[in-house]
Amino acid sequence: METVERTIKERPLAVFDFDGTLFRINVDWKAMYSALSDVGAMHGHVGRFGSLSEAHEWSGSVYRSRDRLIEVQSEIENSGIEGSVGIRNGIAAARWRLSGNLSCAILSLNTSSTVEALVGHWGFYPTVTIDKVHRLKPDTEGLDLILRTLKRTSGEAVFIGNSDMDRMCAKTRGVPFVHVDDIEEEWFR
Repeated sequence: METVERTIKERPLAVFDFDGTLFRINVDWKAMYSALSDVGAMHGHVGRFGSLSEAHEWSGSVYRSRDRLIEVQSEIENSGIEGSVGIRNGIAAARWRLSGNLSCAILSLNTSSTVEALVGHWGFYPTVTIDKVHRLKPDTEGLDLILRTLKRTSGEAVFIGNSDMDRMCAKTRGVPFVHVDDIEEEWFR
């Protein structure tokens, strides 16, 4: 049986979630959902959004609303970048892999400007963010894009994340999933 440590170290590709796996962005999510709901109201939506997925799924059918949702999300996320905290075990795994020239990608519900601001120079490729796909996790559109771009199979990848959405996305595609809390920082020293 393959251990978590070996899975992370030996798979040709590691796909990382971002917020909650590599960094904890200083964002008031209730305020985020409220701001996104205000955008929805300007475009005829009645009620409040309870998640990014709900807001973006709704916006798929309303002209230009998705662009505005992404702008608002990006503004709020970027205001919290300065107060972001690195998640040590996730960062240790990513930096170890990147220092050995092992492929690392990001699949995130955050915006590309947020991801770029925090890890743009690290060497993640590709970074698939909420503004680059139409169907969000747990849908596999973003994971499929990463696998195609890097010409990898599900069996050559590991998905490292922190949520049930991450786990379901990986499971649906047949990619082993590792919860960031199951990673030991000392494996990468």
